[in-house]
Amino acid sequence: IDHAELAEIINNLVDQLPTKRRAVFKLSREKGFTYKEIADLMKVSQGTVEKQMSKALHTLTANLKSRFGIMVDLMLFIISLVNGFLLI
Repeated sequence: IDHAELAEIINNLVDQLPTKRRAVFKLSREKGFTYKEIADLMKVSQGTVEKQMSKALHTLTANLKSRFGIMVDLMLFIISLVNGFLLI
């Protein structure tokens, strides 16, 4: 699997997240907003944002591990270095 295929798989998994969880994830990972900025924008507590991100990351990594097995941790680490963000 190459980087483009993995990115497509991750994007599809993100699109399947519940609406608010997907919004929190995208604001954080794609737009670079802080949890406080997201909380203010969405009019929720920062704790809610943290819980939603935790659940989103757990869902994504669990799905990737079920597809790719143990190597997913290494793949996610490498992608995070390339893209400048940490998924796990």
